Parts: sequence; C-alpha cells; structure tokens
Amino acid sequence: MLRRMETVCAAALLAAVVGCSAGSFLLSWVGSGGKRQVVSGSINDVAARLQASLGKLDIIVAVNPMDQDTIKLNGQTKSGQRFALVLKRQMTSHGESTAITVEWEKDADEEFWATVLELLVKPEPAATGTSPAAAGSSTGH
Repeated sequence: MLRRMETVCAAALLAAVVGCSAGSFLLSWVGSGGKRQVVSGSINDVAARLQASLGKLDIIVAVNPMDQDTIKLNGQTKSGQRFALVLKRQMTSHGESTAITVEWEKDADEEFWATVLELLVKPEPAATGTSPAAAGSSTGH
C-alpha cells in the first residue's frame, strides 16, 4: 500500500514539474524579432479579449500568468506553428497599457501576427452591443 502511494505521489510530482516547465520552455523559443504592439487596457482585459477572439478563429490558447505584470498565451496556429503571445503590463500617465510580443517555437508565422494585430485594433462587437451590420461597416481601414 505504501509503495502504491509513493508511485501516485511521484506521478503527481512529475505531472506538476512537466506542467511548470512548459512555460519556462517557451523562454528558449525564437524571440519576437522586434515585433511589439502596445494597446491601451489592462493586461487581464487584453488577455481575455485575445483569448476570446482567437477562440472564435478556432485557435485555442492557454492562459499562463507568469507574475503580476506578465501573462503568456500559449497556442498553435492553424498552420501548426507553436507560439506564445507575451503580454506585459505598462503603467503610463494615461493609465494602464499592455505590450504584446510573440515568441515562436520554430519559424515565425507572419500571417498569424497580422491577425493578432487586427484583433487588437478591431473593436469587439459583442462587448459594445452593436449589431453585426454596424460592426461590418468598420472593416475598411
């Protein structure tokens, strides 16, 4: 009985270590290549908005808070590239802003980064309560 309990505890510890190391593994991925976007809004609001917007595009992301000022959104693009969107809190005289960069496991997917930028500047129709027709009228930049 004691041996079985030791095995269960060892398995639980291994699972915890593997789960924790996944976030730290991202640090060795390819950097952002200087791509950075700053948007107004709290880090939690921006993370939630990106997670919901990417989910609507069938790109599921896992939210991994690193500390009070950093959140990583880990996922995989439709083309199979693994990424981490790194959100960092920035306090300015105008309030809180969030800086977003992307880290890649291997090759960068420029089309995905363009999609993220579009999601960041596009107003969220569901949050404002506008009709789809009214939201569609803002598609031309």
